[in-house]
Amino acid sequence: MPPRRSNKKKKVKSRDRNIKATCCQGCSKQLDKDNFVYCVCTQVRFCSSSCQDDHPHNGCTGPPETEFSVTSMLQNLPEEERVSREARNDRDAENRETVQKPLMAYILSKGLQGINSRFSVWDLAKWADEGDGPGNQACAFIAGS
Repeated sequence: MPPRRSNKKKKVKSRDRNIKATCCQGCSKQLDKDNFVYCVCTQVRFCSSSCQDDHPHNGCTGPPETEFSVTSMLQNLPEEERVSREARNDRDAENRETVQKPLMAYILSKGLQGINSRFSVWDLAKWADEGDGPGNQACAFIAGS
């Protein structure tokens, strides 16, 4: 059996990453656990504010955006998403009454066992052509959409 490989390289790499993460970005001094200053972008740490002023880092994105305005978010939404909850509930109730209930009643009258039965769009189109009742219209609506 070949000898086991040591994890020495892996440990050294992770130790180097940890040391780099706990060093000052400007002067590379080791930072204490509680004694450091974050940059405004909160991605880089400095040992003091004077070190931060002397060594600005490249690619600073500025302070993170934590505040938001609900009115501006609503203004940026598409029109169909701005519809009120009551209007959506009314639309869903109308869909239930005009499409779903007649369709299920018609399917059950055909002898199929509701939603678990296997039927295709072609079956719905054929049932739509069989008559002019609400179930046939619901079949036509679903087959066409």
